[in-house]
Amino acid sequence: MDERPVSLLTKTQRQRLQNEFADVDTDAKQRDQRLIRQRVQAGVLDFRLLATYPDRQYSLTR
Repeated sequence: MDERPVSLLTKTQRQRLQNEFADVDTDAKQRDQRLIRQRVQAGVLDFRLLATYPDRQYSLTR
């Protein structure tokens, strides 16, 4: 399993947001916006679950 943290946005989505979707057609822009909203929503739901988890579970030692 990869140990790197997962980003909320893909590299492409990040670039498109930074460029304000300047070089992207309407369909791709709408698709990216929808996918970003879905990932943010999933992240919020995950955060709510993690917020109830005991603090000792977040210890940096294994």
